[in-house]
Amino acid sequence: MPARRKTLVVFFIFILIYLSLSGVKIVKVVIGAPSASFSSYPNTVMVGEEFSVLFSVESLDASSSYYFKSRIGPDMSHLTKGQTKSPSGEWLSDSESWSSGKFPVFNTDEKGAVGGSIFSRVSPTVGVVGENYYVLRILKVGENSSKAQTLEGSFIFLVNLPPTPTPTPEPTATSIPTPKLTPTPKIPTPTPTTKSSNPTLTPIPTNQPTPTPTLKIAPTEATKSGEILGEEEEVTVGGFYPLEATEGAGKIEEAIPAGKNSKNKILGGIFMGVGLVALFGTAFSFWYTHLK
Repeated sequence: MPARRKTLVVFFIFILIYLSLSGVKIVKVVIGAPSASFSSYPNTVMVGEEFSVLFSVESLDASSSYYFKSRIGPDMSHLTKGQTKSPSGEWLSDSESWSSGKFPVFNTDEKGAVGGSIFSRVSPTVGVVGENYYVLRILKVGENSSKAQTLEGSFIFLVNLPPTPTPTPEPTATSIPTPKLTPTPKIPTPTPTTKSSNPTLTPIPTNQPTPTPTLKIAPTEATKSGEILGEEEEVTVGGFYPLEATEGAGKIEEAIPAGKNSKNKILGGIFMGVGLVALFGTAFSFWYTHLK
């Protein structure tokens, strides 16, 4: 073998020995970066719906503690739509600071391997529907946040909007009418009237009919020329008959009942006088016209 080749081989071996003695990290960088594999995850979730992811990671520092964060987004350049559930139950956004110490912690074994379940969800406020990517980002506890790294390995799942809840109609309160009280009519209690044992009778005056006086006219004696006075001659005045008193009537003076006041007597006398004058005048006119 030429001396030049021997020199290169020796140099290469020397570099490998140096790298192996200088630190494991440099060796790991040369050999390969930590990667994550997922054995259980959902194919479809709703925005805001909680789900769990079962993972395993290798090639980490042995017997070390790491913070884990879930990252979700429509592509690998926009992984800001996910949230991680803390051990206390608080939902931490992608922008939550590592220094808060709220992210879940997982411990590696002596070989630098770790596995477990992490609870995640698509943010109800900034989540995007459709296909989304899921990856894990880690930071060793105690290190600066600038040393956080995204693990190799991811999966794709579908994000949907939650169904719109159908409002349940509230029962309408049926008003029950208030019964109206019908007033009961008050029946007055009759007050008994005590009748006197000796009632006083009030006399009711009875109107007694006033008898109508009838005039009885005696025939007038006419004295003819040349006749001797004292002789009577029956004269019939054409159709004139003396008035007869009604049946059972008494004399004129008896027609006025006794006990009447003086006014009735005066009126009766006036009527009688007028009647006699009228009868006498009629008889005289007849005699003067026909018999003279």
